[in-house]
Amino acid sequence: FEHFGVTVDLVCLPNPDCHSSSVEKDALSTMKITVKSIYCPVTFNVEPSHTIAMVKALFLNHKGISANQQRLLHNGTILEDDKTLQHYGIGDGTEIHLALKIGD
Repeated sequence: FEHFGVTVDLVCLPNPDCHSSSVEKDALSTMKITVKSIYCPVTFNVEPSHTIAMVKALFLNHKGISANQQRLLHNGTILEDDKTLQHYGIGDGTEIHLALKIGD
């Protein structure tokens, strides 16, 4: 699955109702990050230059949760939409946590 030029691997465990798919990308800078939430974890193939807003858009397409409702966290820091993964030192194999905003 590709969105905004980003290739996505969907990995859902242990929920048997989740489906997995995988698409390869040749870019050397491609890395895998996992967004963990109350739903099954989702692994995306992204590049360090991708913004947090792009990651939120990918999660929106996977789970239908608007970017405005998503709050992504890494090492206790709330990630800002206009910053890149590289800015936060997020690399291959990193887990990012999703908290949902309620209201507002």
